[in-house]
Amino acid sequence: MAWHNRYIIPNDPSKPSGGLRQTVTFIREDLLWHSKKPLIDPHTMEKITLPIANGKLEENELCQGVNILDVLERVKVVDKSTTPPTTDIIWQLRDTNEFFTTLVEREEGEEIIKKKFRAGGTIVSLEDDFIRVEKRSSVSVGSLVYRLAVGMTGNYAIASRRIGELAAAAWSRDLVRAKSLYDIIVASKTGQVSQIDIPKSCFVRSTVSQEEETAILRECCYWLDVDPDTPIQRKMGQPRKHHHRKEKNRLAGTIIELEQTEEGTAIGRLLVSFDNLEAGTLLSSLPLMRLVNLLAALKDEEDLADDAELLESYLFAIDEEWEAKAAAQVYGKDTTEVDDPWTTLGIDDSASLKEVKAAYRDIMRKVHPDSSKLPDWISAKINQAYEQLCEELEEE
Repeated sequence: MAWHNRYIIPNDPSKPSGGLRQTVTFIREDLLWHSKKPLIDPHTMEKITLPIANGKLEENELCQGVNILDVLERVKVVDKSTTPPTTDIIWQLRDTNEFFTTLVEREEGEEIIKKKFRAGGTIVSLEDDFIRVEKRSSVSVGSLVYRLAVGMTGNYAIASRRIGELAAAAWSRDLVRAKSLYDIIVASKTGQVSQIDIPKSCFVRSTVSQEEETAILRECCYWLDVDPDTPIQRKMGQPRKHHHRKEKNRLAGTIIELEQTEEGTAIGRLLVSFDNLEAGTLLSSLPLMRLVNLLAALKDEEDLADDAELLESYLFAIDEEWEAKAAAQVYGKDTTEVDDPWTTLGIDDSASLKEVKAAYRDIMRKVHPDSSKLPDWISAKINQAYEQLCEELEEE
């Protein structure tokens, strides 16, 4: 059971994730390694006990140290004495010298423990080789899953709290697994254990985000009276090479849909809004250069390669010489079809000079021959439209 964000239209393009993910904060527990005996700082030779606390290591005190997951180290070992060479994965405890920053880093404001290893929290209890702490954390969840949680609970606060509870539970399970692996390594005679000798229960199968998203989706299934464990098996045979959704006389990607009529002609339309074009727009309503711009926009997105292929198929279906005709428009060899410069740049004819320049820069980033696989005549056509609009707007 999984969600693929690349099939969902971003609801907030201003955010790095396109608004496809929500961040939920919550309180969780963590295990910090307790050195018991003082360690020797390799740079100052001072004795330091981890974790570090302002006062005594007792309940409700703040402390800072190294998380149990960072104490464990996974090492790849290659035995070249065999033919062919064999590879083994070894688990061991990390060299404590790696935890400390250099003197230069400390002079620049860094703390004693390296940032990538540093963890902290409020002490809850002391447990053998570890100190259990409580800390504030956050988890990223798909916005669609978050909305499902809100829909089930009827309240944003309750939904966030439920997601936080699931994330905290997932973290606790990770700590149990990590502690089991730690105990196996400590109990070994050499301090090293081959991965093949470690029970699978010691390793995580998914991330915290994946676990809590799966839990929400399962709860939603039960809420809808649907059994989430219903076995679903794909049809026998090799999977199709392409990822198009294929039906009789119809091919569909994420953006583009093509349909073949009984007469053998192709009808294309947009399934969703894209590149300043509304969902449902017929490809036949767009001039050639606007279709070329759309093709460039699709090729600019790695996840839309199938849609770019569908659009190219449509172009060849309506005119096998579309590339030559588009090139002819650029170089002035064909005056039978003159594209509207506004349409070429994909903007409304009421746009200002500033908006024209912004649209031009955005398109050129996608179609420039140096950064795309598109022919140079496409960027030449864009330049031609841009220069024409600049002249018209500057005269006004």
